[in-house]
Amino acid sequence: MVRRMTFRPGHDSPDAPWHGRESNRYLVALGSNLGDRMAQLRGAIDAVNKELGPVITVAPFFETAPIGAADQPFINTAIVVHSDIPPDDALDILLGIERTLGRVRQVRWGNRTVDLDILLWQARDDQGRWQARARSTPTLTIPHPEMLRRAFVMVPAAAIAGDWCLPGSEVSLAVRCEHSAFYLAPLPAAVTAASCFEASCE
Repeated sequence: MVRRMTFRPGHDSPDAPWHGRESNRYLVALGSNLGDRMAQLRGAIDAVNKELGPVITVAPFFETAPIGAADQPFINTAIVVHSDIPPDDALDILLGIERTLGRVRQVRWGNRTVDLDILLWQARDDQGRWQARARSTPTLTIPHPEMLRRAFVMVPAAAIAGDWCLPGSEVSLAVRCEHSAFYLAPLPAAVTAASCFEASCE
């Protein structure tokens, strides 16, 4: 059975399946600066919803200046995903989605059709409460080591997970964002209206 759900940027999914039963939740940053950027992001979020777990919240969309070797402006957003899949396997799924959508990793900080990064990870404790967790392997570091220095990451993240904290810290993302004086103006509703999408879940 296919279940249809409509997501709007900045809002929770009204009726996400499996909500409340998963053992992990992830804060994931998304960006695109090639081709139809909004379509790339919609496709990525839809794929995450199908392959990793229900997308519970989608942040507003922000247009940001390129960094590094990139030479075209990005559109950035963030999502919260609930999943029973552990972090290393979650990373593999996200990298697979990038490849499916045409991502080619040649130059660090270069242009890309879509970029998906796990920023933070929470897992349930014995009482079912969410607890911030860390992970460090040769291929994955959580929290993301660059996130606190990047407005294009922190502003969307704080918009939907402002009460989240890094492991071992009581300072929320919202407070960190405010103290860093990060500010980005979200894209107008007329631009992002097409970013509403339907995600199919078996």
